[in-house]
Amino acid sequence: MPIKYIGRTTDFLGKELGYILYNLPNFGVGRMVYRNMMQRYPEPCYYKISRIEPRTRVYKEPYGQTYNPSYNPGSTKVEIFAQAVFRGEDKGEVHIQSYMKHDWRLVPRHEEDKFINADFTPRAPTIIPESMYFPPLMEKFVQRDQKLNGVVTSERPLLSLDGALQRGVYNRARLQTEADL
Repeated sequence: MPIKYIGRTTDFLGKELGYILYNLPNFGVGRMVYRNMMQRYPEPCYYKISRIEPRTRVYKEPYGQTYNPSYNPGSTKVEIFAQAVFRGEDKGEVHIQSYMKHDWRLVPRHEEDKFINADFTPRAPTIIPESMYFPPLMEKFVQRDQKLNGVVTSERPLLSLDGALQRGVYNRARLQTEADL
């Protein structure tokens, strides 16, 4: 009889980051870790743990019992900060939000130089034009509104992409400038 799996499959391979760091001296400050999911990129991706702080949170004590956070290490919440290197670019100190995912691996000390000195070709930034044409149906609505407002043009209306880009640590896209032409 064949085995039938029920539920979602997962791509995670590894342990929870907290379980790895709790077993290291000084909670792993100065050690390198990486998410297995990030190994799909040809450029190096890793984190160097810089500091760990307890989460400032008021715990509710169960009725008739005293709360002991060391009783269950999985229930102890922490804030983990690390120097992030994503696709070969140093992103500075970041707050690791995905430390509860079972996808983390510890880099052995003798392999840390291989991560730091990896050979790779840097990526070029994604350049997005300042404006583009509207989708066809929306273009008809805009032309109709222009006609109702008395604006007569023979040109196709353009959609400005000035506020469309999300600014973030991991976003390399930027708007096209005069120097890019």
